[in-house]
Amino acid sequence: MLLGDNERYMIKCDVDLDPFPKEAPSMLLRNCMPTLFELKKKKEAFYEVNKGRSVIRLVDIKETQSDYRLLFQYANRDVSDPAFANLKTGERRIAKKDEDEGLGATLHMVIEKNAKNEAFPNTYTAVIEEVPGITRALLSQALTAFFKHCGFTFRKPDGKNDLVCRPIVSIDFHASSTLEKTLSTGYLAGITAVRKVAKDSLDEEGLIRVDEEILKISTKFKRGEGAVKAVKRAYDKLRGMGYGTMRITYKDANRRTGSDSFSLNTDRSLKELATAQLAQRDKAILATNIDVCQEQMHPELLRKMITFLVK
Repeated sequence: MLLGDNERYMIKCDVDLDPFPKEAPSMLLRNCMPTLFELKKKKEAFYEVNKGRSVIRLVDIKETQSDYRLLFQYANRDVSDPAFANLKTGERRIAKKDEDEGLGATLHMVIEKNAKNEAFPNTYTAVIEEVPGITRALLSQALTAFFKHCGFTFRKPDGKNDLVCRPIVSIDFHASSTLEKTLSTGYLAGITAVRKVAKDSLDEEGLIRVDEEILKISTKFKRGEGAVKAVKRAYDKLRGMGYGTMRITYKDANRRTGSDSFSLNTDRSLKELATAQLAQRDKAILATNIDVCQEQMHPELLRKMITFLVK
């Protein structure tokens, strides 16, 4: 998925801080966050992946009365050098990375300060910017590594010594509905599939290259069971054609547009697709350009993320 200059998708998520070991008490987010401020101040808020070939770094963090706002930078040495092509001539230019550089991207994240449900004190609602390559798993791993430095301890009821504890972070979609329920009250607006291209050159000289192949699909079945079956049929066909991702776009009962992606790596039954949880996504159209790799937080995107967070 290529990122536009004036748009971003936002995803609502649940951030869980699971105590480790299990006997440890809950560790509140507001008690963990000072560690992030301190690590950033000391320029130690980074997490290495693949033996240092990739690095995710916290480049900015802010606190308000109701939330925390974070900006992460991800740099991957193993990603291919970006290519640019002249729109008129097709002439290609490759931007070569230096030896100590990786292809960079940034991601905004907003987390509410307090858990919404007292029955689940370890779960916090968040909104993250959808950026290819910066996965929920990667963010979870980085935050877990950062929170190892919190210095929390606890003592078992029958224990004599203080034991070290820490939160394990997991970030999951904040599910709002199932595909079946959404299409029973709303309607299917479209299906898009994406796959990588084996032969990515359009000419013998290799001057014009294809980044990815996008297939747009329409169906006469827009609502109810017929629409779910159409999604299932498209899923099976696209999987057989070698596509890796399928994105469905829909309008809910309030005529609000949403979209969700399905990996085509595994086979799914009709029931599994019908009951698949759809994440709460929203599209932010921006009046001011946003870079793939921001040096600082984008104020307009943050405002839209905060509005989406409290919906």
